[in-house]
Amino acid sequence: MIICPKCKKELKDGSKFCDACGAKITDTIFCPNCGNKTSKESAFCEHCGTAIKKNVTAETKAEEKSQNKEKRNFDKLPKRFRFGAIAIVVVLLIVFVGKQFVGGGNQEYCLYLKDGQMVYDDYSKDGDYKLTSHLTDEVSASYFGPDQGYIVSRFVSFSENGKYVFYPDKYDEDVFTLYCRNVKKPKEEPIKIASDVTSYNVNKDGTKVIYLNEEGGLYSHDLKDSEKIASDVTEFYVDEDLEKVGFLKSDGGYYLHNKDNEKIASDIESIEHVSDDLSVIYYEKEEGLYRQSEDEEDPTKISSDICAVQNIYDSGEIYYTKEDTLELNLSDYVIDDMAEADQALTEPEYPEYPDYSDYDSDEEYDEAVEAYEDAWDEYDDASNLYYEKELRDELRESLQDSTIDVEVYSLYYYDGKESVALSKNLTSNSYYLSYAQDSPVIMYKEYNQDTSAGVKLSEIESTYEVENLVRENLESTAISYVAIGEQTSMLEQKNATQIQFSSDGKELFYVEDLADDEESGDLYKANISEKGVQKPEFVDEDVYPYLLRQVDNHLIYFKNYDSNNNRGDLWVDGKEVDSDVCGYKLYFNEGAIFYYSDWNEDKRNGTLKLYKKDKTTKIADDVYSCMLKEDSILYLHDFSWNSYTGSLFRYENGNSEKISDDVNCIIF
Repeated sequence: MIICPKCKKELKDGSKFCDACGAKITDTIFCPNCGNKTSKESAFCEHCGTAIKKNVTAETKAEEKSQNKEKRNFDKLPKRFRFGAIAIVVVLLIVFVGKQFVGGGNQEYCLYLKDGQMVYDDYSKDGDYKLTSHLTDEVSASYFGPDQGYIVSRFVSFSENGKYVFYPDKYDEDVFTLYCRNVKKPKEEPIKIASDVTSYNVNKDGTKVIYLNEEGGLYSHDLKDSEKIASDVTEFYVDEDLEKVGFLKSDGGYYLHNKDNEKIASDIESIEHVSDDLSVIYYEKEEGLYRQSEDEEDPTKISSDICAVQNIYDSGEIYYTKEDTLELNLSDYVIDDMAEADQALTEPEYPEYPDYSDYDSDEEYDEAVEAYEDAWDEYDDASNLYYEKELRDELRESLQDSTIDVEVYSLYYYDGKESVALSKNLTSNSYYLSYAQDSPVIMYKEYNQDTSAGVKLSEIESTYEVENLVRENLESTAISYVAIGEQTSMLEQKNATQIQFSSDGKELFYVEDLADDEESGDLYKANISEKGVQKPEFVDEDVYPYLLRQVDNHLIYFKNYDSNNNRGDLWVDGKEVDSDVCGYKLYFNEGAIFYYSDWNEDKRNGTLKLYKKDKTTKIADDVYSCMLKEDSILYLHDFSWNSYTGSLFRYENGNSEKISDDVNCIIF
């Protein structure tokens, strides 16, 4: 049973719209990362922490835009600034990439938490020592579970040669004291960079730090002294060498750091993209999108009334959307199959009951009564037909005056000079769209307003029914398109879901023909060229759609997936690799895939394995978490949920070596 969220009426299972008030009933959603069912009201997956792309209403847009500003900007920042942005992004990087931290040389060392403190270990006999002494006042065994290393790992950085490590101590809700230590001289006192730090960046050789504190102070530090750059800063950007610094202040002004802190733009509400050399920024203010170059006096206004920036490419090309309302007349979607019959109907006359005094005999009177009864039956039938006709007339009149407003989006492409509208009828769930990361290719769905397949008037009783049917028809008949630049190409498959692009935008993968439980379907691949989307090729059947991935030119997916226990059969490039594999714990490294088989969701452990070049290698049983290094992998074995500790091992060249016991979690 389903309860309407608007009017609270009890509805049948599977209802898509309330038949009382017309409100849309949202189906169960699946996390795009781990594939688990999760609440549509959640901002993040309850199982793995992935951000959930939700249908965004007008009431929630401003709030979501503010909450997601840092997350959206993360992907658009210069790479050197991406360290330490927000926790959820780091979770995804750890799970799907494994080695995205700054610097580190040949990485012949690791960091882990033990007794709630951070430990550095270079794998030598006496090469381990504690970096922190008061990591957090609220530390407990359960605070740092086996998968919680990201809590502090996002604030750890190494110089490129691995000589210096920068790390937090006295951590309290993303505010910490920042320290630097020469790892080759463990007996030396660490260098205290600053207290109350919220984010920072380090140059390649570890000799310069740019950091932001809780009060909005932005500073530069050379491992000896601090120099204040600005106050009231909300976010900052740096180039690769930290020679150039840009920052946004609380008053909406964006500045480049120099002698006078040159002001580049004013009244910014959110920064959408900054070029790697910080010479160009794209930002929103007053719902308009602007481009500002440091060598131009005035900004270029790209568009007004922006709803969402989908992606800004290094080439200057942009996809963005605007919000609109589509007004539809309900009468356009109704076929009046009763018009001719109703026109022929007239209101029946009420039969009069015979008066006994008008008849000469009982026999005549009885005959008249019998005739009256026959006439009454005819009248009753005709009256019912006429009453139904009157109801239809009322419905016709109501339909003529009834319209529905459907939330739609318009998609635009900006080529660096001017904008072109690609579609003005994007579906209501198009706040976020699927696109290729490195090339201007994007997929969208457009409402099909064809009214030829309308509902018959004889089959409906209220305008609510028509509204529900119209909305269902719009959703079910929506047409998918792929845009390459400004060129659009229709995707023949109407029910394509979980669409994935290769990063270069040359390949498209999707699942369609979902089963009734929506947990399996047919997997297809389509090549994309300048001519558009090519004819799709069938890849496999019974594919779980919500864990479809393409990594390092390998197509990775699951079959026979049990979303309640988060495990299924892992397939790579059309070949079955293993069974009972955990779907949300996959690690990729230069063509190698690390995964957990025999996954036990209750214990949250499994057998860690390596798959590379069509060969599977078992690493260890009873593994709870792992992290990829340059030429090795760290894993936590035999973890105890009573003490929240396990044994840390290092796997390299086919051999495992114990690093330490009683470890809480892996950091680096």
